[in-house]
Amino acid sequence: MNTLQLLGGTMRKVLLICLTILIAIAIIGLFTFLIIYNGIQNDMSEMEERSINQAKSNSPIETVEGVRQFNGQSSYIVVTGQNENEKLLHAFIPDSNDEELEVEWVEAEEGLTEEEMLTEWRNNCSQCDLMSITPGIMNSRYVWEIIYEENNRIYFQTYRFINGEIYDSISFNKD
Repeated sequence: MNTLQLLGGTMRKVLLICLTILIAIAIIGLFTFLIIYNGIQNDMSEMEERSINQAKSNSPIETVEGVRQFNGQSSYIVVTGQNENEKLLHAFIPDSNDEELEVEWVEAEEGLTEEEMLTEWRNNCSQCDLMSITPGIMNSRYVWEIIYEENNRIYFQTYRFINGEIYDSISFNKD
């Protein structure tokens, strides 16, 4: 047997070992990702369930239609639902351990509905790509937060819940 044949066999073994190690690392990485992802999803589900229970016990909401998160000066889990008269309500559950923050709620008809706010926004921003709309609280005022993209910028704009006037705006370059 010559040296070339010995090197070829040795190289194959080294390549096979390296390939096996890479596959093992990829499998371990995938399982680690899945475990972390599953843990985050469980935490989110528990937070939503806790917020729904708080909304039902601290506001007139009886049936829940949706749960969203508002991040302003204070963070809130916003539970939207209906009361016994089928009126739409938004309950704001503080997303912190701040004892001074209490659960607040407002009837949707006290201000612009989500559809009315979106219609007004689209009339002023027809070329914009909507990312999200969420009711929230800023400076003890109810607001609508609209996040959208226009001309390679991301905009975070809040509008007064009561009449849809712009309240605050900030934007960032997308790149």
